[in-house]
Amino acid sequence: MKSSSTLYQMYLRPFTPEGTLKGAEKMLPHIASLGFDIVYLCPIFDADDDTDPKFWSPNHIRSQLTLPQNPYRMRDYYKIDEEYGTDADLHSFVKAAHEQGLKVLLDLVYFHCGPRAAFIDEHPDYVVCDEDGKVTCGRWNFPQLNYESEGLREYLYGNMEYFIKEFDVDGYRCDVAEYVPLDFWAEGRRRILAINPDAILVNEGDGVLYNEEVFQAYYNFKFGHNLRKALRGEMSAADFVAAASAHRAQMPPQSIPLNFLDNHDTVKDVLKKFDRIENIIGNDRMEAAMVLLYTAEGVPFIYNGNEICDTRKHTLYANRFNAPELSINWSNACTPAAERRMRILRELANLHRNNDILVNGSMEWLTVGDKDNVVAFQRTYEGRSVIVVINISGETVNTYVDAVIALESKVLMQNNLVVTSRKGRTAFVAEGGGYIVIEQ
Repeated sequence: MKSSSTLYQMYLRPFTPEGTLKGAEKMLPHIASLGFDIVYLCPIFDADDDTDPKFWSPNHIRSQLTLPQNPYRMRDYYKIDEEYGTDADLHSFVKAAHEQGLKVLLDLVYFHCGPRAAFIDEHPDYVVCDEDGKVTCGRWNFPQLNYESEGLREYLYGNMEYFIKEFDVDGYRCDVAEYVPLDFWAEGRRRILAINPDAILVNEGDGVLYNEEVFQAYYNFKFGHNLRKALRGEMSAADFVAAASAHRAQMPPQSIPLNFLDNHDTVKDVLKKFDRIENIIGNDRMEAAMVLLYTAEGVPFIYNGNEICDTRKHTLYANRFNAPELSINWSNACTPAAERRMRILRELANLHRNNDILVNGSMEWLTVGDKDNVVAFQRTYEGRSVIVVINISGETVNTYVDAVIALESKVLMQNNLVVTSRKGRTAFVAEGGGYIVIEQ
């Protein structure tokens, strides 16, 4: 993965009315047109259909949805779930994606499996058992895989190799990767790089050692979750900046943070008190948040439907058969708000990919007068800089940033923010969600 990459998370169940690989394949030109170059698919492998709730996650039970197949509870790691299609459909999807200039990542779920996993009867040592031989469930009430078993390790190494060899996928997002031994991932990385030297491994975690030794990119949790809090008014802009800065300072400098606002976890529980963030903060502040994701250090990570201002709730526990309403409302794509969002994402993708300061530059958070509502930072490379100022609140602010913006500076993007003075430090007025991106 390159720092200039842009990543789109595609969760098949709500992504199209069909909820299939074939349905999603038709949308690949749309994804490519927005400037994305990586598509990450939520798990498409055969999901366990056990109906006993004692093997369901607490969120699954709380959802009151009775579909037993949770995409993150595997039955057969080598089989495409018929809900999504066939081997031929995955071949076709990957080929079509590559023709659009898109890489494809699959989602590996290697901490746990389903209670009816294909290997349990023949290889009970592949899962953790108690002293009486009873399968032990780990977190989320799923049987936990046993990494003391060399047989299990070889089974999973073969799985990693299989989809790269047979389907030409470009790598993997690794679910709760830090619950799995580091030495397992190190050997898995060695094996897939022997097949494809450019294969990508993404860590759904932010532990220092894992990202130093194995993974190229990691989930920027402190950034993403705290940004959501700040946008909801539960955290000041200054506290968001402090947490993001402190966390990045701990991480290996060569590792790439994935900057997200939404993902399948933030939208999955239909009974949570929080609505979709799009509904809470509105179009202008969502746009401002997207500017932050694309201009801060790291790779922007956008969840399916964000590009058309989707406000419907999604969940892991529903599909087209039991709750078709929990899916993207694609009719929204024709609205002025969605047309603007897609235009902005194209501009941001072009800027993120082609501005060498944003690709290679260091990042420093700047001091602002309004510490509750405004974030500002400077990206610097070879004596040049890009300065970004964003009002993440819904209030109009009249404040300053401790940076001098020269008169000859080039405005790259701007919305609802006006510079009022450049004497010693830069003063401005910004409406809610106002921002400016300046190169000098």
